[in-house]
Amino acid sequence: ARGGRDDAATFDANVDQYMSPDMVYESVGFGNWQTPHGWAKGEEHNYGMAFPETIFTQMLFFGDEEIATTTTYGKALWKGDLFGVKAP
Repeated sequence: ARGGRDDAATFDANVDQYMSPDMVYESVGFGNWQTPHGWAKGEEHNYGMAFPETIFTQMLFFGDEEIATTTTYGKALWKGDLFGVKAP
């Protein structure tokens, strides 16, 4: 999944490749989601409406076969409403 840069079929294929079907995704600000489909309809959709094209750089990643965490920075142009706040 590349922040607004892939067509829907490529996006779905990438999500399926890298996310476990029984995943639990916890996010500050965008809520918690279960399954890749739930994440795509939740955080990905809500974030993507405000920031339709983002470039992410993963700085830190820690994990094992059961759990993972990351610190990732993104560069984006704010184009849509975010939690009711209009884009500049």
